[in-house]
Amino acid sequence: MPLFQMRNLILISLLIILIFPCSYAWAMAPDSGLVKGNREIKWTPVFPENFRKGLFRMTFDISKNHVTGFLMIKKTSDSSTSIVFTNEFGICFFYFEFCKGKFLIRTLFPSFDRKSLLSLLEKDFRLILFPDTTIKKIKVIKNPDGDIQNYKVSSCRGNYQYYITIQTKKIKEIRSMHTIFRKTIISLKQYYADIPWMINIFHPVQKLRIKLTYLSP
Repeated sequence: MPLFQMRNLILISLLIILIFPCSYAWAMAPDSGLVKGNREIKWTPVFPENFRKGLFRMTFDISKNHVTGFLMIKKTSDSSTSIVFTNEFGICFFYFEFCKGKFLIRTLFPSFDRKSLLSLLEKDFRLILFPDTTIKKIKVIKNPDGDIQNYKVSSCRGNYQYYITIQTKKIKEIRSMHTIFRKTIISLKQYYADIPWMINIFHPVQKLRIKLTYLSP
């Protein structure tokens, strides 16, 4: 290859990386593993690959408002996952769908029709249901708890701290590293058959608490 053609190829490659950093990160980290140089650190996703559906008891608290019901998460195809929250009488509060990476609102109760709330719910469900494939940077942090390994993760989703149980490679907690006004804490407890039976989501600034208790497939 002539020298001038090689220089043009290198220049084009650098421009692609600069313009599309998320796409480049996806190519470097196509699964739930984190990459640090040539070393890949893996943990298992929140839900296993063979997960198809699950019914959860759900409590939803925001400010002084308290709502209870059932949350059904169902993988309808390889590229689509539905999330439906109804009360005990069958009234649907929301019906969301992730289809080919897009967040779609199928049904929405008027009380939930708030842009800031919907944005939080979308981010929360993405973190829980889909392994991050856009990771750009990782930093291992020393943790005084010998059973837990702490990682700082930077990706196109944002900056988060992952707390991983060393023995099982399960995610115990995810914390956002944004300013206090955008803080998120997700706790995952009591894994059974690779599924967390308790999921707690807390947004302290918005005073939003979501508790999920696994009931059945």
